[in-house]
Amino acid sequence: MIIFDIETNGLNPDKIHCLSYTRDGELFINLFRYDDMRELLLSGEPLLGHNIIRYDIPVLEKILNIKIKIKTVMILCLCLG
Repeated sequence: MIIFDIETNGLNPDKIHCLSYTRDGELFINLFRYDDMRELLLSGEPLLGHNIIRYDIPVLEKILNIKIKIKTVMILCLCLG
């Protein structure tokens, strides 16, 4: 399973600054090249992340010009202050 997050240039982005991910929670990898991001996301591994269905995946599909068709799990946390 790939646990990931992306950093972009806003809420309606046209650029992905980086994609950071881990498979084991110990080794974290940052990707900056779009080709590397495409390769990872199209590997067929399940994806896990915060708000990935509503934000990350639509942004990645649009900017990277891909269609992610694998199992995804989205985490939404309610933070009480």
